[in-house]
Amino acid sequence: MSNTVKEQLLHNKLLIIQAINYKKQGYTDIKVINTNSTQGQPIKVGNYTPDLSASLDHNTTICSIETNDSITDIQTINKWRAFDRSGMQFHLLVPHDSFDLVKEIAKSNGISIDKYWFSKNY
Repeated sequence: MSNTVKEQLLHNKLLIIQAINYKKQGYTDIKVINTNSTQGQPIKVGNYTPDLSASLDHNTTICSIETNDSITDIQTINKWRAFDRSGMQFHLLVPHDSFDLVKEIAKSNGISIDKYWFSKNY
């Protein structure tokens, strides 16, 4: 199995785990980016669609899930910038061992992340 396929499978698994995490914390109207979703897609922000959106207390949160392969991609930085400026809460799920790198990338690009999530699985 290629790295790209492995990363996509990991991303999809984390998407499901994160949706469950939000549900457990009382979020509603949880939408994941998936062409088969019956709940609809997350709201598009500029040219980007977040991996997940959810509501809590009438506030929408958008979440981006990154793997080690996607963190340093220029498109990822542009996407984070758009999400940061959306006016919604912006959460980021990243590999635990890349947290310092992700914080540095966000800081050096003037991007504010409202909450970081980690997976123990990677």
